[in-house]
Formats: sequence, C-alpha cells, structure tokens
Amino acid sequence: MKRKEGRQSQQQEELEEINTSGSTSNTSNTQEITDKKEKKPKYHVYDLYSVKYALDTAVKNILLDNKGFNEDVVLSNIKLIIGFIACGGAVFAYFTKNTLLALGLCLFYLLVISLLSLNSYFFEKATTILAYSRQSGFIRVETDIIDDTNNNTENSNTNPNCPKYEIIIHYPKGSSLVSRYTTSNNTVSHSWYINELVDSYGTCDRKELSRAISELIKEKK
Repeated sequence: MKRKEGRQSQQQEELEEINTSGSTSNTSNTQEITDKKEKKPKYHVYDLYSVKYALDTAVKNILLDNKGFNEDVVLSNIKLIIGFIACGGAVFAYFTKNTLLALGLCLFYLLVISLLSLNSYFFEKATTILAYSRQSGFIRVETDIIDDTNNNTENSNTNPNCPKYEIIIHYPKGSSLVSRYTTSNNTVSHSWYINELVDSYGTCDRKELSRAISELIKEKK
C-alpha cells in the first residue's frame, strides 16, 4: 500500500511539473507573439509614398496642434461645392429624357473634373497644407521627396542611396486666394535624409520635425 501511495504521489508531482512547464512555455510564446506584433512596422518603410504620407501627416499635426495654426479650407470648400454640382448634374442627366441636356450635363461634368485635376497639378502644386496664424499670417507648406543620390558625396557612407524629405514654407505677399497659392520669393526650407526621420518600424521623429518647423517659422524674412 505504501509503495502504491508513493507511486501515485510521484505521478502527481510529474503531472504538476508538466503543467507548469507547459503554462510557462505558453506564456513565453504569447509574449513573443505580442512582441512581434508591437515591433511590426506601421507601414512599408521602403515605400516612399507611404513614408511621405506619414511625414506629411506629422507636419500637419505639429502645425495645427502645437504651433497654433488653423488650416485654411476655402479652396477645398469651393472644390467640394463645384464637385457636388457637377455630380448632381451627371445624376440628373441619367434620368432626363432630353438628349441635348443630358449631353451638356455630361460634358459639364467632364469639364469640371478636368479643371479640378489641372488645378491640383498647376495651381496647388505640391501644397501639403495652407494654414494661418495671427503671428505668422498665411503660410503654404510644400513637401517633397528628393532623390539626392547623385549629389550625395559627403554622406555617401552614412546614407547610401537614401532620398531626402524636404519642407518648403512659403509666405504669400497678399491675403487673396490666388496670392496664397502663388510662389513667392519669401520662402524657407529644410531637408533631411529619410533614415534620419523614420526608423525601420515606421516611427517618425516628431521632436526633430517640430524643432525644424519652429526654426523655419522664425526665419521668416
């Protein structure tokens, strides 16, 4: 009887050891999975369009949330109104029985869409945000990705084949809608190599961006 009781106690101890080791291994596996998920990049860091979008969003948030600027949406509202009118005309053309009216509304829709596209390309250009503050007035911020590999001689070892992210701040001469988007001589700019602002996990260096934007605003001519 004593031998049987001893064997049973040994078996219970072995089962407890297996359960505890299994639970620890499960917790370690779940911890590894969560760590991998946390370290997963927020976006494709080698896709320049995704990188530019993330940096542009950071620039907008810094200006609006930290620097006291308000976004000017006058042109956006005008485009929305014109677009709604054109879409409404196209929908009405589908139900009307007048062939000439339907043709005219469809041509009007195509004309409006073409003009809006040309406006974005020639008038707004690379504008990321148009903002206003009482201290600085209107500013128009342009951003771009520059392929500087040919001129990258000084930093060829530290930043090989790395493009640059550039911020250009324009200070319009007047307050009219046209002058806000007109290129002026009163501009300041700064650029970084992308790997100086974005790490391998897609995290932006907001402190560096905020510091540079503050310096650019102070450099107003």
